[in-house]
Amino acid sequence: MTCEAMARAVSSGRVAQAVTPALKTGEGVLLALDGRCLERLALPVALQLCGDHARRLDILMAFPPKPAITLLAGFLLDLERHGLDYRLTTTERELSLELVSYLHQARYVSVILLDCLEHWDRGHNPVLDSLRSEGYRVVSLLDHRKGARTTYLSALPREPA
Repeated sequence: MTCEAMARAVSSGRVAQAVTPALKTGEGVLLALDGRCLERLALPVALQLCGDHARRLDILMAFPPKPAITLLAGFLLDLERHGLDYRLTTTERELSLELVSYLHQARYVSVILLDCLEHWDRGHNPVLDSLRSEGYRVVSLLDHRKGARTTYLSALPREPA
C-alpha cells in the first residue's frame, strides 16, 4: 500500500488518521492473525481495504487451529477472485514475537492489519509502540469496545469528541 493509497483511505473516513513519525513507504500489507482468537468479521474488512489499495497481502497466522484454517480458506479464495496475490505464513510462536521477526525480513511491508486491537491490549502494546516508532502503520480492523462501532480504526487511541 502506497502512502497515497493510505492517505485516500484516511481521507475517505474508512481509516482514522494515525500520527506516526517517518512512515515507511513500502507497498506491502501484512495481516497478522492469532488463530486462537480469529475474528470472522475482520477478514471481509481486510479484503475490502486490500482490494482497494494493494496488490499483495502477506498473512501471518500464529497457532493455526483447524477451524481457523477452514475460515481462512474461504478468505484466500476471495483474495484470488479479487486478483490479489497473497503469501500465507503460519507459526507456533506468539504472534507478537513472530511479527517483529517477519517484518524485519519483509522490508516491503509498511502497513500492519490486526484483526482486533483488544487482543493486543493484553501486554503486547510495547511491540506495537515499537513498530509504530519504526514507521509502520498499525491498523485495527475491528473495535468491540463498549460504545465503539465495528469499523476500520487506527490502533492509536481516538481523540475525545
